[in-house]
Amino acid sequence: MIILYDYFSSDVKKVAVFLTDGFSTRGVEFARASAGTLTRKGIELFSVGISGHVDGAELDELSSKPRKSHQLNIETPGKFFTTDQVEHFAKEICNHE
Repeated sequence: MIILYDYFSSDVKKVAVFLTDGFSTRGVEFARASAGTLTRKGIELFSVGISGHVDGAELDELSSKPRKSHQLNIETPGKFFTTDQVEHFAKEICNHE
């Protein structure tokens, strides 16, 4: 994982987008610790589940709240994201409050 947060000015939204195909090989505890480190640095977390076999608890660990707007997940094996889903998710990522 490459962390670039020290290189951005304070007025730029800082995000991390995690892509996962299922379960972390290092486990949910590692995901929780990694996410906690990033969150403490002020980085907003988004996650994308790219298979129908994603561990929901782990996806939650890799997402800021509210979870619904910080996750994009394929819930049916063999399906793909729609253009509308991707565009909506991209807008959520770029939304600067």
